[in-house]
Amino acid sequence: MSNPLQIFAIYLQLTLASLIGLGAILFVGIVVTVEQYSHGTRGGLVSCATPTNCFLLILIISIALYFIGEYFSLGSGGESAVASITRTCGLSIAECSYVWFNWLRSADVIRLNLSPKVMNVAKWVLNTTPVPCIVTISCLLMPDSIATTRATVYLTSIGFSAFLTLALDVLFATGFYRQIHNMRHRSMAVPPEYAVIASFGFAASILTLIGAVLLLPFIVFYVLYLQTGRLDFGAASLVSYCGCSVALFCMVAALLVMKLQLLRPGWFTGSRRGVKQSVGDYFGSAESKIVTRNEAAMGNDIKT
Repeated sequence: MSNPLQIFAIYLQLTLASLIGLGAILFVGIVVTVEQYSHGTRGGLVSCATPTNCFLLILIISIALYFIGEYFSLGSGGESAVASITRTCGLSIAECSYVWFNWLRSADVIRLNLSPKVMNVAKWVLNTTPVPCIVTISCLLMPDSIATTRATVYLTSIGFSAFLTLALDVLFATGFYRQIHNMRHRSMAVPPEYAVIASFGFAASILTLIGAVLLLPFIVFYVLYLQTGRLDFGAASLVSYCGCSVALFCMVAALLVMKLQLLRPGWFTGSRRGVKQSVGDYFGSAESKIVTRNEAAMGNDIKT
């Protein structure tokens, strides 16, 4: 392994995976502590297992698995079974958890800025996202005797899943941008948590879209590997890939900071209000109400 850029890419994946792993521990610790202060009991993980918390935690863990898979893939100079399973499962689960978390967290904000027809299309796309993800993971179980078919199904399902995810991300980014624009130029009276969701949500969506664009050269090299069996990393593909990895890491960081900011802006500005009071305010008003409304809406959508 004489390519310095490849060595840098390998250790970058390991570093990002480690940092996201620490982020997952931080997230669980803060949420469990928040729930304990909020309810005055020690309910542990069960009491704080809300849909948004679960999807965000799954997203964090799956992104870490994706980075670990890429670490093994780049380090071995080929496609090992461990790398393929870890990366495929991590990326597929991350895509699903990302769009579902985004929807539950921000549907009320998006609904203010997009037409009902667009929202209906978004709901349909959202309910479709698990299908290609399941197909992609199922490809790992296909025998080597149908390797060509497996590769075709694998690439098709990955491409379709990415298309659905990016389509929803464009809608999310559009809704967030319009919300930010309306608040700044039209003095819209909205709950203060909407500003936090729109700002950090827009940043996360843009980072995801940037990561997708940066990943394109690397995908080309990977497709060539599937056709030829040789995995030769060019400088352009490694640079774009490292940029994609950093963008995905920053996306997760933005969502984590958003979570902390929703818990209490004073945590960043040095407010002297106690944690218990801040937590009580948060769970009594901000995210809990948004999530309740969005869950009810999703329940009605699924029933119909």
